[in-house]
Amino acid sequence: MFKHLMLSLALLLLPLTPVLAEEANEISWDDLMPEGWIPLMPQQDAEFFASHEESVTPSLPEPQALPPTVPELNGKQVKIPGYILPIKYDTTSVSEFLLVPFVGACIHVPPPPENQMIYIKLAKPYVSEGLWAPVWVSGTLEVKQADTQYATALYQMNDGIAQIYE
Repeated sequence: MFKHLMLSLALLLLPLTPVLAEEANEISWDDLMPEGWIPLMPQQDAEFFASHEESVTPSLPEPQALPPTVPELNGKQVKIPGYILPIKYDTTSVSEFLLVPFVGACIHVPPPPENQMIYIKLAKPYVSEGLWAPVWVSGTLEVKQADTQYATALYQMNDGIAQIYE
């Protein structure tokens, strides 16, 4: 009788196992760019305008459209390292931020392309002694535009989990 009860209980829990065991795949920043896409660097912009400054009527480039994303990443469980650019924070923790590929992005240097930033809303605030240290962030990635006071991100992650990068 006890064996039958345990077997029945195990069979009831079996369908829940794959849902609970879904694991995040580690990705890199290059994975957020479609294969073959090369961003226009700020230096290239400066060179273009410098070469046309003596022209009477320079032919300015068309405004750049937003860079392309990788739609196949939508809804995927991912884990990616990066740096925090705080948006919603207090003196000891941060709960919303832009995850960027290099330290100081958007503040001291030109921002990365929009497809190289992820808008993060954490499930619970991340407490850190310093926000200049790299972090791992994991959660469900969405291909969805987010406009912030610092920059536009073409990816989002809600209910993310941030951990110290080790």
